[in-house]
Amino acid sequence: MEQKQFHELFKEYADVKGMSMSRLSEVSGVPERYIEALLKGEYARLPAAPYVHGYLKKIGPFIHVDGEELWRAYKEERTPKSSGAADQMPANRFALKKMNRNWLLGALLTAALLVYLGVRIDDVIGTPTLVVENPSLSETTVTEGSLVIRGVVSPGDKLTLNGEEVPADPEGRFEKEVSLDPALNVFTLVARRSLGRERTVVRRVIYQPASPEL
Repeated sequence: MEQKQFHELFKEYADVKGMSMSRLSEVSGVPERYIEALLKGEYARLPAAPYVHGYLKKIGPFIHVDGEELWRAYKEERTPKSSGAADQMPANRFALKKMNRNWLLGALLTAALLVYLGVRIDDVIGTPTLVVENPSLSETTVTEGSLVIRGVVSPGDKLTLNGEEVPADPEGRFEKEVSLDPALNVFTLVARRSLGRERTVVRRVIYQPASPEL
């Protein structure tokens, strides 16, 4: 069976989770034009590799795939395959063999450093991802006196709910049970990154206790 290309696998993952381009862009913070390029396999429209790496790490949790696995699949497809033993060409055709080894080593180290810095810079000063799955609407009416607030935050970012820190698991998933007062309850969730970038989501929950049966 022919192996599927990266953009086909990426589209399958997104389709399984029912994520449209606009929705995936909204929850991950990745520009929609880059998500479209990944879905269509139009890699020439993508930015430099360090940014693609960072974007795939952001997207992964929302389609339930390890971002590093996505990056490896993308990188494998984008790396040209070497010629086989039956495809040998005259030695003078391979200019790489005549390149200065020190220069080549320096270039490889520089490229690796750029990839590392690109990912780390985004982790430190980028905008956090914060998705509140329950309650999913900005304003909700309930009849129960308690509510579980759950969602996903970028791994490593600090999350607070009405000023109280809420822990998340290694994948960034969190949940917190809260008690409701009759009438309006306002819950403010704030995700903060190391250098102060933050994202805020507000949920308004109206608690209307059920009337006792006569």
